[in-house]
Amino acid sequence: MEGTLHVNKEQLMAASPVFHKMLTANFKEKKDQVINLPDKSAIAFAHFLRHTLPGFDGMEMTETVAHLIVPIAHEYQCTETLSKVDLKLVNCCNTTIRLKTEQLLEYILEAELYDLTNLLNNCIEKAPRRKFTAFVENPQFQKISPGTKDKICLMRWKNVDRIINEIPVYTISQEKFTAMRNKFTDYMEG
Repeated sequence: MEGTLHVNKEQLMAASPVFHKMLTANFKEKKDQVINLPDKSAIAFAHFLRHTLPGFDGMEMTETVAHLIVPIAHEYQCTETLSKVDLKLVNCCNTTIRLKTEQLLEYILEAELYDLTNLLNNCIEKAPRRKFTAFVENPQFQKISPGTKDKICLMRWKNVDRIINEIPVYTISQEKFTAMRNKFTDYMEG
């Protein structure tokens, strides 16, 4: 990382078990009281500190910042920051009008990689409404874990069964059939 950021050691150790270990065990950082982070972006790390350390309460986290700091929060095991990121990304996922399949797949992969449970569960609920071919033929789909794929498939199966069970057993008019087919199509397309 270019530049130097000065932080309160006690606050940093309280927020991260990794930093706590670096600054209290027999590591170079304990003796020097300096942590070198050559592979970190100064901007990303400054955002991470703003959303991790006390004194910045009420600061709005944007979606861009959430994506920027999640790898750092995960690496340094900052559970509170990860929770904030998780909730922010769920909110973004829910407020995006007509969330594209590509974006949904990116959210799923990010949620799996960084253990963002709320985001993953939210995406699993949305995924079964995607057109099957558009979803599974996307190269990103192959990167999703088998467990998540299973959950998506089971959710889709459950939704299809629910819709089928709504169809009356008796003969229905063409108009009613068309309305039900449209309802099913709307549901499956999100």
